[in-house]
Amino acid sequence: QTCALPIFGNRWTWTRTTLPNALAAPSTQYFGYSSDVYNNDLYIGGVGRNILRLRNDIVTSVGYSRVYGMHVAVFYGHLFVSQFAQAGSGISDPYDSKTTPFTLGWSHLNNPDQFFNTMINEADQKLLPQQQFSDLTSLGITGLAPWRSLLYVFLADSIWNFQYVGLPNVFQATQLNSNIGSIFRSGVVRTPQAIYFIGRNDFYKIDEFEPTAIGRK
Repeated sequence: QTCALPIFGNRWTWTRTTLPNALAAPSTQYFGYSSDVYNNDLYIGGVGRNILRLRNDIVTSVGYSRVYGMHVAVFYGHLFVSQFAQAGSGISDPYDSKTTPFTLGWSHLNNPDQFFNTMINEADQKLLPQQQFSDLTSLGITGLAPWRSLLYVFLADSIWNFQYVGLPNVFQATQLNSNIGSIFRSGVVRTPQAIYFIGRNDFYKIDEFEPTAIGRK
C-alpha cells in the first residue's frame, strides 16, 4: 500500500501510507488505480488525477505538458487517458467540472508524451455526451478496457467503443445500444476471457461485442 508524492517538480517518490477502508466514503471512490504497460514502462492513472510513469524505479509525470486524468489504457500504440486534462504553460490541473469528467484524450502514435493535436499527428481528444441519470452525473468516464480490436470506454449509463482507423480521423467512436454502463470509477475488470463490470441493476460481462447480464437484479 503505497502512494506517490511529488519531489523536485517532475519526479516522484513512493511512500508507504494507510489507504482508506471500505467505510471511509467519499475518498474510496478513488481507491482503485488503473495501470497499463507500454514499452516496459508502467503507466498509472488516478493518483490524485496525476498520470504517472514508472521507469527503472523512477516515477515521473507524463506529457510534454503535464497530463491529468483518472484511468489509463494502451491501445494501438496510443496512451489513452480518461477524464483528460492537460496543463498549459504551468503544471496545474485545468479541471472543469462540466467537461473534464467526460473527456477522453489519447497521445500521438508511439509517443505517450505528445498529447497536443496537430494536422500531422494522431493525438486528439473527444468529449463524450452525458447520457446518464441525475443521481450519477458526477461520475463521468468510469473505466477503459481494450478488448480484441476495440477500446471500450465506460460511463455510468453508456458504453462506447473506439476503433483505430488512422489519419485523418484516427479513431472511430461508436456508442453501444445497451444503455448500460459501469457505476463505479474502478469497477471495470478485464480478463483474458471477458470484461466484467457492475451496472446500475446487475453484473455484466462483455465477451463478444454487447454486454450480457450474469447476475441477478
